[in-house]
Amino acid sequence: MAEIGDVEGLKKEAGKEEMKKYQIYEVRELLALDIEPVEWLIPWILPHPCITAWSGLFGSYKTFFTLWTMLRMNLVLPVFAPYETPFFESNEPYPKRIRSLLIEEENGLRLTKSRVAGLKNIGVQDIYYMVQQGISFSNKAAVFGLIDWCKEKGVVVVFFDAFSSMFELKSENDNAEVARQMKWVAQTFTNNGISLLFLHHPAKNSEGNSLRGAGEITGRVDLHIAF
Repeated sequence: MAEIGDVEGLKKEAGKEEMKKYQIYEVRELLALDIEPVEWLIPWILPHPCITAWSGLFGSYKTFFTLWTMLRMNLVLPVFAPYETPFFESNEPYPKRIRSLLIEEENGLRLTKSRVAGLKNIGVQDIYYMVQQGISFSNKAAVFGLIDWCKEKGVVVVFFDAFSSMFELKSENDNAEVARQMKWVAQTFTNNGISLLFLHHPAKNSEGNSLRGAGEITGRVDLHIAF
């Protein structure tokens, strides 16, 4: 034990005590952990349980693609036809029916119903829509209630349109605020086996390739796809 006058010794002891708070894995310990691997509900497009961002300019059909994705996953069908499958994506659908929820805060019931009806949802079950209900991730009671509802219904993916409506940040450009909120939301959902996918607008002058706001928005997602 370091003596009172031994400043360097005291610093070292304090450092050792501080490091006891942190878990560091040796490679064999890491590989031996009993953790479920990441699944791909859509190969290389939608990991689970994770947090994903889809972004695009106005008119890029990102909302339509969201509705189409929910439909095809529910019917256990490929998202893409064989002749249009991207080079990085398998045409094999996930082997089980996937239940999902869309939280729609940008568009109203009239437009949402029109879009869903246009997709001819024949044989679809257990796709849910929450339209302009004002729910926000800043309301922690609502978040826990939503997670319980998802578990009850068997919903494993929550899509939300759009990022700014759900997070209600004081400033989208504040990295510290973004990191704090996104870390809590992501862990709260994914630790309960629920994936989040949010639609967001691109940064100005980015040609749609980067997300608007703080760099932490991109940094906190597991996957970002730009339309």
